[in-house]
Amino acid sequence: MQEEDKAIIEDIDDGLGGAKWVCIAVSHEEYKTFLETIQKSRDPDEKVLYKRIVSDVLPIIEKRAEAQERKAAARQREIENIEKLATAKRSSRISARVEKQKEVQDAEEADRKKRSDLIMAKREQEKQSNLEHVSGQIRLQPLPALI
Repeated sequence: MQEEDKAIIEDIDDGLGGAKWVCIAVSHEEYKTFLETIQKSRDPDEKVLYKRIVSDVLPIIEKRAEAQERKAAARQREIENIEKLATAKRSSRISARVEKQKEVQDAEEADRKKRSDLIMAKREQEKQSNLEHVSGQIRLQPLPALI
């Protein structure tokens, strides 16, 4: 039964005359190579194919290839920069200056935080004293005479 199914499938005409399709170009270079082979063809179908590929497909492929090249170049530059930073020698004078600058920034930040904390504490103390003052005034008011 299986052999009969295979024979039926093989006998079905797909409208292509039994031709098998194969992808012959994916990358930009592969397209260029293929176009060189059909560029001077006298076959009208190949001429139309050549024009369509050049006008419709090739610009898209070129843009993608350029984008990939830019990404690869950016990655390469990043790797080179990382390698340079890893192997770069720094003078003690430069590193001392950087450390001193970092210490100054840390001290300034700590000073700002201390001032901010003091201001908040002072405000909280003023609120507390205002509450005590207001509550003291409320208690000290004489009660109305009942007589």
